[in-house]
Amino acid sequence: MKSRYVTGITISICIHMLVIMVIIFAPKGYNQPEKVVMVDLSIVTPQTQKPAPESPPQQTDRKKAKKVVEPAYVVPDTLAANSSTHDPVETNQSETDEKSVDSSTVDHVEAASLVSGNDEEIPQSGSNVIGTGKSDSNVVKAEYVSVQYGVIRDMVYKRLSYPSLAQAEEWEGTVKIRFLVKCDGNVDSIRIQRSSGYSMLDNSAVKAVREAAPFPKAPFRLEIVLPVVFRLQ
Repeated sequence: MKSRYVTGITISICIHMLVIMVIIFAPKGYNQPEKVVMVDLSIVTPQTQKPAPESPPQQTDRKKAKKVVEPAYVVPDTLAANSSTHDPVETNQSETDEKSVDSSTVDHVEAASLVSGNDEEIPQSGSNVIGTGKSDSNVVKAEYVSVQYGVIRDMVYKRLSYPSLAQAEEWEGTVKIRFLVKCDGNVDSIRIQRSSGYSMLDNSAVKAVREAAPFPKAPFRLEIVLPVVFRLQ
């Protein structure tokens, strides 16, 4: 009888202890907060789509942009013997005012055989071209250039003047001007090929070329060599 009593007490104690343990440990199991995994997006490198590589520039466009400029017809220094001659620029020493230079009182223009881009000589105006082997187009060009050259020469001569200070100081000399006449009639690359020895006379000749422009338009460019003689009487 006594053993049954002890067994019952033991079982009761075990049940109570089990219940107490369930009560103690059960809340932790049910109320335990869920674990939160934090991800710092600031340190994550976004995977963006790589831009398509730029196509290399088209080389053909640059080639198309380059214009082939036909070389100018050069008028060298040997055409003087075949062109009409004029007296040098002359004026009396007593004159102090600037005197306009007329084309009939200017030194002859040194000209030369007209040269094309491939250095092929072009026949001069009025020359006999029969049997020379030159094409008709070159003959036409030569005729046109001869007329155009004379027009440009006369336009420059009308703008020439003998500076009054140069007259007072008795400055004389010959200045040779070289310049390019473009297709639109404007001038470019004006330079002194041979100085007269006096900057005032040189500048007067350069000024005349600038003021005479623009010249008549032409289908091709001309490079002109124009000498001017300043002489006192």
